[in-house]
Amino acid sequence: MSNPARYSNRPAINADQFDGSQSSYRVNRGGRPHTIMANTSRASSSSGPRKQRGGNKGGRFSSAAFTTQAPESTSRNLATYHAHVAENKKTKKRNWDAQKAKKKAERVLRQKRWRYQMKTAQIFLGIRSPAEAPIRAPPGTFLSDVSNTGEPIFAGSQFYGSIVFLSIDLEMLETDNRKITEIGISVLDTLTLEGISPGQDGRNWFSKFNTRHLRIDRYKDHVNEKYVHGCPDKFLFGKSEIVSLNQARRILESIFISYENASYPASLPIDNPFSTDTLLDSLIEEDGGPRTTTRSLPPRRIVLVGHDLHNDLECLRRIDFDPTKMLGYRETIDTADLWRAFKRHLSPLNLEGIMSELGIQAWDAHNAGNDAVYTLQALIVLAFKARGSKRDFKEEKAKEIEVAVQELRERMWDEAEGWSSTDAEDNGNGDGGDETGDEEFFEA
Repeated sequence: MSNPARYSNRPAINADQFDGSQSSYRVNRGGRPHTIMANTSRASSSSGPRKQRGGNKGGRFSSAAFTTQAPESTSRNLATYHAHVAENKKTKKRNWDAQKAKKKAERVLRQKRWRYQMKTAQIFLGIRSPAEAPIRAPPGTFLSDVSNTGEPIFAGSQFYGSIVFLSIDLEMLETDNRKITEIGISVLDTLTLEGISPGQDGRNWFSKFNTRHLRIDRYKDHVNEKYVHGCPDKFLFGKSEIVSLNQARRILESIFISYENASYPASLPIDNPFSTDTLLDSLIEEDGGPRTTTRSLPPRRIVLVGHDLHNDLECLRRIDFDPTKMLGYRETIDTADLWRAFKRHLSPLNLEGIMSELGIQAWDAHNAGNDAVYTLQALIVLAFKARGSKRDFKEEKAKEIEVAVQELRERMWDEAEGWSSTDAEDNGNGDGGDETGDEEFFEA
């Protein structure tokens, strides 16, 4: 019920003071004249939304918050809409072109790095002269054997700088790729190759590998079966060793340390490249008595080899071992990148596929020791094949394009089948196409 007291002090409005057509009228409030604005025509007198006093209190919104300016009728028509769409297309194309140029620059840099790795492997194996193709590492590639002047350091022997190739492969749990179950290490010391003919694609050098297979005791009974067919008990190049993870790390460290000495035997081969002792040659009979001869060489340069090595390095770093931080480390070569450089393909290929393409049998893969050997074999064969082959890359690309076109044709035909319809399916109502059969279109 209304309270009469609330309205008792309001001034009375007389008819002679306001006739309904005036925009204002005067009243006496407290003995003083007061002007009151009259909203006689809400539609005509409202040139815009009225500002609400006191702001937006209590959840009340002024009409200004919901007012939008009507578009000009002359600015929105079909022609201007087409122009708007065309401008958006130009903007998207500019952005696309910029992204495309950026990706191309990144791709070209990767390709240069892959080619650089191939030439580096050939120089280290002595089948390419540094003078013929000086090493120039692309940006982002690590090579610490380059002098301050940018010139490569060459020891002057058949092999570049007394290189030691050290191949590493890891096997991890399928359910947790942070847990290492096997470590394979295969070493090729180029000093053991002097005077030995490489044979076809360097295959005579395979016998000079020294390999170890370490199985982590915690997972000695585990076999991967879900994604790959693991075979930790089928090491083909020696006897597996059951060790703890800490022992495995110390073995890896000792292998690097064993090559930090600068004094080496004059007579080779070396039976144990993992020994930390100074390597001595066999006794040589001379003037009726034995004599031991040594020679001094620059510090050994260890080249780390792997297939898709990035993941393996990350796992090794998690057990506090980083090969790239060891004193003897000089370079990394990834056989996945060598394959790209050899085939001039952007897509990689798994190790088993590469071995099959190279004509090398790689039984019992996914054993870390075996894979370390296969990776080193792939490096040698790829380096020799890329060096000795004279291939017509244009012809190879033409064949690849022909295959790609055929695959595209088949895929488009397969996708078009779902759009085809018959009179029985649509009751005689066409789907907008002509009467030409799909087969005729794709055969054209």
